[in-house]
Amino acid sequence: MALIRRPCVTRFCTGQIVGQSLYCQSSPCRPKGLFGGYRLFGDKGKHRINEFIIAGQQMTSHNSSTHLHPSRWHPAIRFVVLFVIFLLILSILFSVTSAVFHEQMISFMALTAGIVGGILDAGGMDLDYHGRFISARSISIEIIEECTGLYEIVIFVAAALAYPATRREKASGLIGGIIILYALNIIRMVLLVIVGNAWPDWFDFFHIYFWQVTMILMITSVWLLWIIKVVKHGPRVDVTGT
Repeated sequence: MALIRRPCVTRFCTGQIVGQSLYCQSSPCRPKGLFGGYRLFGDKGKHRINEFIIAGQQMTSHNSSTHLHPSRWHPAIRFVVLFVIFLLILSILFSVTSAVFHEQMISFMALTAGIVGGILDAGGMDLDYHGRFISARSISIEIIEECTGLYEIVIFVAAALAYPATRREKASGLIGGIIILYALNIIRMVLLVIVGNAWPDWFDFFHIYFWQVTMILMITSVWLLWIIKVVKHGPRVDVTGT
């Protein structure tokens, strides 16, 4: 190691990295101390400084990539992000599919109307149902996309796909959840027709407010039931598992 004679100025390195070098400040000479105004600096010191800089950069890069990787996120944040992504994708696919397969969608609406009308007819209500329309003594309704339960099913599917579970658990949840939600929607439509026929003034309240909130609670209940009965009773999986 070589001793280099410097002018009467002392540099103090703070350890802050600026670019590829340490940040240093100059100050007037102190009285001669241990090194008597000499600056101790050599190849070995330079090598260690470079090692310090490279190690700091690697640590910063590693920490940044680790925190940004989805598998390192908090499970709740990861679920919300994936739920929004899946919901957006499924909503777009539903809109495109509904437009492309318009005739099939109309047939599905007619099927829903036929099931609702058949249940009410079997229960003794005097009504007529044909195609997408159901007519009773005090009310006549048309079954549209919002009345089929497909919107609620899309939300449930997005939530099930976003939750960490195995493929088998997700498949069972999707099949069971879709069937249950469609059945609940049929019950909703049956009760709406009964209310509209018996108490026409209350129809809008139940249709616009009560059943909208109720369907959200039903989606959440079916989703939680799937997690409790299927996911939690199965083998535990990592948050990145599918």
